[in-house]
Amino acid sequence: MGWLGKTAVVGGFFTLLFALTLPTQAFALTALYGDYASWSAAAPTPQAPVDLSGIADGTLLTSISLPFAETLTFDQTVTKLSVDPTRVNRKTWSGCPPTCPDVLMTSGETLTATFSPTGLVGAFGFEMEPYFPTDFSMTLHLTDGTSLTQTVPGLAGAEFFGWVGGSVVDFTATCTGCSSFALGKLVKAEAVPEPGTLGLLGTGLTGLSLTWLRRRKVLNAAHVLTNYVGGKEMKKFLMAMIAVGMVLGVATANAAPVLGGGWAGDNVYASLTDSFGSPYAITLVDPALFSITDAFFPGDIFQVYDGDTPILLTAIDPAPNDPFPPSDSIADAAWADPTYSHGQIMLAAGTHSLRVQDLDCVSFGCPAGFYTRLDALAVPEPGTLLLLASGFLVGGGFARRFRREV
Repeated sequence: MGWLGKTAVVGGFFTLLFALTLPTQAFALTALYGDYASWSAAAPTPQAPVDLSGIADGTLLTSISLPFAETLTFDQTVTKLSVDPTRVNRKTWSGCPPTCPDVLMTSGETLTATFSPTGLVGAFGFEMEPYFPTDFSMTLHLTDGTSLTQTVPGLAGAEFFGWVGGSVVDFTATCTGCSSFALGKLVKAEAVPEPGTLGLLGTGLTGLSLTWLRRRKVLNAAHVLTNYVGGKEMKKFLMAMIAVGMVLGVATANAAPVLGGGWAGDNVYASLTDSFGSPYAITLVDPALFSITDAFFPGDIFQVYDGDTPILLTAIDPAPNDPFPPSDSIADAAWADPTYSHGQIMLAAGTHSLRVQDLDCVSFGCPAGFYTRLDALAVPEPGTLLLLASGFLVGGGFARRFRREV
């Protein structure tokens, strides 16, 4: 096998393995943000503002070009305007003056915008302001049914509306009671492939690699025959490793911890909201030890509930127990790191419904990743039990002798 074939096969395999073993990660669900700072902290980089400066004021538009070769199309005509800081009703955008944005003015209460190509927008935001200098309720509605509403005073500055996560196809901006309003300072971040997408990429690379190798074998039959054993063993190796990767991927994708199954990854997408995998339905025959650790970015504090009862609050301190047997390299490192928060509690035998929430993931970046595990209590080994029994026997012998002497 040539170096190109080996590189393609190994690259495809490790891409697949990496994708499968990733925990459910940052952008599977949509998180809404009402200020630019929080959105910017959570959005993937690079962040790119939408440049409207090349469009003449007064131009009527039905679409605009976005960074990363995408288009935003509107369901009605909008007018491109430059904010004039001398105009009372359009001078309160953030940073204006001195830096006043170009805006898109629309008439009526609603404006729906559609992304093309669809399904690629994982982070987008903009400021909205009513045209008239009074307070209005403004709302951002997304494809997945989520929405964000803020009261925006026409004389006190525009408000930011944005999201990170998901694959938003379109959004609707609403200004209840408005005769017109404007969108400005539009900003977009490039979408991050989800683990499933990376898995497909890895599968595709592996498939192309194997196809290339098969064709090479046909064209070089004599060489293949002389190296048949090596090729056969390589095929067995690849199939075995891909199977291992799939097993690891399925195990990691399961957000609920399994008794004796090592670390399980999960994410919280908003403060004081149940994690993606919650609730964890757990039934125990015997008591077991539940452990949780923050990971990826330190600072998050997690509250664990059993039903509606809070049972555990993590703390940023050294882990409360000795290191576990190796399970997940990221989780193992986080558990051993005192800058992350950790927690541990004994669960009684019976049925439990555990829920995990982050007290404030906005300050440290939403979504917030963490790991949990469930371990049986250590049972004394036979040798330990024998020593214990010997101790009792020796102790009993001394006691009998002491009584006789008395």
